[in-house]
Amino acid sequence: MKSFHFKNKSFMILILKCAQFEFILKSLYQELIDTKEARWDECKKEGSERMIELGEYFSGEKPLTRVKRDESLCKWFKDISQKVSSLDFHDSTAAGRKIQQLM
Repeated sequence: MKSFHFKNKSFMILILKCAQFEFILKSLYQELIDTKEARWDECKKEGSERMIELGEYFSGEKPLTRVKRDESLCKWFKDISQKVSSLDFHDSTAAGRKIQQLM
């Protein structure tokens, strides 16, 4: 009878540890989900700004650049920046397709 009691106790401890692990994991995922849109907006803004920087780089107007002005690249990067800015968080499927097309 004692060995059975020991197994029950071990089993209960295992269940409690699993429940604790599940709670921690759920909390981590919930935090990720709660901050998803804010991280999306931040990354979208950064991507758009970097495209503008690349466009400015190829404009040849930045100090200390050795690049000759290339109007087509300048326009292309500005267009990419506008497309990145137009990505919609709430339509992730379409946004994913547009990101693939941009690459």
